[in-house]
Amino acid sequence: MAVDAEVIKSDNLEVDEAIITGESDAIVKKIGEKLISGSVITSGEGMARVTSINRDTYANSLLKEASKTTDDSSYLMHQINNILKVVTFLILPIGILLFITQFNNGQTYAESVLSSVAGIIGMIPDGLVLLTSISLTVGVIKMAEKKVIIQRLSGIELLACTDVICLDKTGTITTGEMSVVDTITIDNRVNIENLLRGMANPNGNATDKAIFKKYGNETTLSVVSRIPFSSARKYAITVFDTGVYALGALEYISKKKLSDYPELEPMVAKGYRILTLANCHDKFDVNGNQVIGFVILKDNIRDNAKDTLDYFKKQGVEVKIISGDNPVTVSNLLKQIDIPNYDKYIDGPSLPSNYNELKEIVNNYIIFGRVTPQQKKMIVKAFKETKTVSYMGDGVNDILALKEADCGIALASGISAVRGVAEVVLTESDFSVLTRIVDEGRRVVNNIERVASMYLIKTVYSFLISLLCIILTHEYPFYPIQLSLISAICVGAPSFVLAIEPNYQKVEKGFMLKVFRNALPNALCVFLNVSFLIMICNIFKADFEIFRFTVVAVTGYINLRLLYNISKPLTLVRKILVAGCFLTFYLLLLIFRDFFLISNINIW
Repeated sequence: MAVDAEVIKSDNLEVDEAIITGESDAIVKKIGEKLISGSVITSGEGMARVTSINRDTYANSLLKEASKTTDDSSYLMHQINNILKVVTFLILPIGILLFITQFNNGQTYAESVLSSVAGIIGMIPDGLVLLTSISLTVGVIKMAEKKVIIQRLSGIELLACTDVICLDKTGTITTGEMSVVDTITIDNRVNIENLLRGMANPNGNATDKAIFKKYGNETTLSVVSRIPFSSARKYAITVFDTGVYALGALEYISKKKLSDYPELEPMVAKGYRILTLANCHDKFDVNGNQVIGFVILKDNIRDNAKDTLDYFKKQGVEVKIISGDNPVTVSNLLKQIDIPNYDKYIDGPSLPSNYNELKEIVNNYIIFGRVTPQQKKMIVKAFKETKTVSYMGDGVNDILALKEADCGIALASGISAVRGVAEVVLTESDFSVLTRIVDEGRRVVNNIERVASMYLIKTVYSFLISLLCIILTHEYPFYPIQLSLISAICVGAPSFVLAIEPNYQKVEKGFMLKVFRNALPNALCVFLNVSFLIMICNIFKADFEIFRFTVVAVTGYINLRLLYNISKPLTLVRKILVAGCFLTFYLLLLIFRDFFLISNINIW
């Protein structure tokens, strides 16, 4: 049961992102359906007043907004299915016409059936669906070994062709484990440390835990009620018996800016996170809140952060930081690890509310700070106008952006709602694993694109040759067993080897174009070769049977030539593969002439 609540008293009662969690899960379970808005729940360690439940909660409102019907099927499988639909539509009428023309050409019923079967078999890209399914399955298994869960097959392909990856600072570039460095007092009449002890929550978020670790929670003040931190608000409120105090982002608590406080400049330059403590007097009012101090927190940079960001730069993938922190803080963190364009940042309040204006400026910035969940969604949507976007997040505030992104990447440590809308889930909160799963995705997609042309070359030339034989009422130039030899040695066996070879080039969209760019010229070459031989036979009244060996041998050579081209650059394994297929094909063709129905030709 999802619950929104405001904490009245909290010793060990956690409210994170407006959802009661931790110890309170047991409380909600006990109360069950009797829990209504306005009721008070207790655990003996804390008290909270329920403000909304189930469908009315903040989290569910985001989930409802994120709910939309999407096609989660594999893009590659979708394209291959389109090819199969066209083949299925054409294969029946062409097969019937081919049988009729063969039979009218003087062939017996059995011979006509054999020729028609050869034409039909040739048009079927047998093995392509199996190869694609196996490649994607192997990719999922390999990613599972890297502790990555692929929830939708489309996730593999989308990671492979990602142009922009959006990240939060905390937990990716930084470790997410914060520590309080110092406090800066603006109003010396107030004991800031005593206030922080009253605000501290040992079971809260990383900031709460850092404050508790530094100051504890033993205070002389009496806590009346609390409003926990929310990504939408960017601050938390604690009501003491002496007044109301807010802790959070300066821009959302006061009309002041960080630049108005010179004493903060050294902290900002070091990339520290700065929380503002304000006295709200009787009630929270941005115009009336009085800034009384700042809490300086340090979030340590991951050791592998620079290497990971450098990898994406070399691979042509743009990294955008979309964070709830101050953009200046994030900028200085990137500066520390020598990331280019670290000074291109903007904060949420400065972003245009009009979408058309937003999409015109998003590419000008690397860092987006102090953004709301809705702004995150709109930023991702703007990038999607021209690029393939992946988004990585773990909190309720990331749900909309994760759903909007082409590929959502969730952390297993995040809430279940986030994992539910993501295509990929990382079981470990390690940003560097993205490099390995992007590589794996590229290997799978690149290899499928590379070998798909080998299967489609036979489909194309079989279709063209069938039309030629129908028009000229000529016998079909192949027997089924001969096409099986070509399919097995020149296409099937090498394609499965190539499908598992390393291939980490960036994937560009346009699967069909790239596949037919290789398949079509080679298929036309086979078609022209067969057409020439048929023309020779018709002009000189020659028996086509004497050219059948030439047709099979040349067709096999063209297929093997394509294998050679797509195997570049030639590694030792690929050299052995290409040479082995050449030798095997021609040795089988020569040694087993009877089996392949060319025994009546004297070739020695």
